[in-house]
Amino acid sequence: MIINEYQELSKRTMNPDGDVHNYIFGLIGESGEVVDKIKKLVFHKHPLDDKMTLDLKEEIGDNFWYVSSIATIFKLNMSELFNGIIEDDYKCNIKHECFMLNIVVSRITKQFLHKEFYNDGLVLINLIDNLTRFVYTLRLICNYYNFDVYEILEQNVEKLKRRYKGDGFTPNESINRK
Repeated sequence: MIINEYQELSKRTMNPDGDVHNYIFGLIGESGEVVDKIKKLVFHKHPLDDKMTLDLKEEIGDNFWYVSSIATIFKLNMSELFNGIIEDDYKCNIKHECFMLNIVVSRITKQFLHKEFYNDGLVLINLIDNLTRFVYTLRLICNYYNFDVYEILEQNVEKLKRRYKGDGFTPNESINRK
């Protein structure tokens, strides 16, 4: 699956009545879910078994969905957020990447906080830079655990197809999701 195809498919499950804050709040929550899974692996010594692998991939996929939704709202091409080459021999520090995920989502949140409550304009180039860094960090985490990003995107689309049948997002299916 290519990135632009993922973005197009993920639009189907965006909340048509929601505003960008829904997706910012979602990104805050889902990035915390990724960090929580990694915390259990690193500090609580949980095994990276099939269940943990599936759970972590699902949380990473949810993060990509929120990034895709924010990109869609701002008419950004998600493939442009996948900039940056990750060298095959690059060894990331997983604790560092968890900190970076939190820092970057905080920067994104701060941009919207200032726009909403202090009447500051949103600087689109800063949003693009922060979303790009967020995606890059997710990709580093995937590399660390030998996860295929494209497989995660495909699994995320399939999960959302099962969850939201028909035309896409409905509040009822969100409330009664499986």
